[in-house]
Amino acid sequence: MKKILIYFLFFIITILIVSIVYYLNIKENMQKCIYISNTDNNLNNDKSSNNTHIIERYNIKMTLNDNDKKNLLNQKNFLIPTMVNGTYCDTNYSTYYFIPEELYHNYKYKNLLIRIRNYYFSPGLFFEIKGRHIKIRTEITNNYEIISSSPEIEEYMDLINEMLKKLKTNDLKILSTTKYKRYSFVYYYDKNIRITLDTEIEHNNNKFSDFNIIEIKYPVDYNNNQVITEIQNRLQEINIVQNSNNKIHKYKLSELFSNK
Repeated sequence: MKKILIYFLFFIITILIVSIVYYLNIKENMQKCIYISNTDNNLNNDKSSNNTHIIERYNIKMTLNDNDKKNLLNQKNFLIPTMVNGTYCDTNYSTYYFIPEELYHNYKYKNLLIRIRNYYFSPGLFFEIKGRHIKIRTEITNNYEIISSSPEIEEYMDLINEMLKKLKTNDLKILSTTKYKRYSFVYYYDKNIRITLDTEIEHNNNKFSDFNIIEIKYPVDYNNNQVITEIQNRLQEINIVQNSNNKIHKYKLSELFSNK
């Protein structure tokens, strides 16, 4: 009888563990942006496995309210979701740091932006240096060690190592922190153009309601300006336009909030 009771308790505990794991998985999947499509044209998969790279591109950012956001997401033949880890949205956590004073006065580094970034669904911690039209990105450990390097970022390694060393010794002062939910897309007619939508934005623990950011990203050597104009016209059709309160502007995220 005692043996049967032990087996029964073991069975109940196993069921509870399986149920908890199942519930947590269901809860996580409910938070993901699931997209089902029967055609390849309606889905873009990000298959990039290189977590150390340089991105050179132009960014055009615009702000929009919640009603405009809803209209944007309901547009047909406009945005194709980009799937990463089974979702096309993820929560982004970023910490921005002041450029050290000795570098700030050097014209080469004055306009750089340093940040540490990670995501809810995607594994990894990333160290990034952003400049005009360029972003240097490398995956790091929790101890601020580079996981893997590449020839692509070789010319920036001295600067990267110097900044990581200062992070280890707490010699970099925090400029700001941000958290937001990001939806990732490519343009329906041209997958060279990325379009992201940031919502549920928090800056330095302050929540911004009825405030979202759309960003159009395209390579610096991109020659098809007509496509960019087409996108801006599509946005204008749903009242996302350039005006005194909603400028099309190239700026740093921290500058956006300081101007908000």
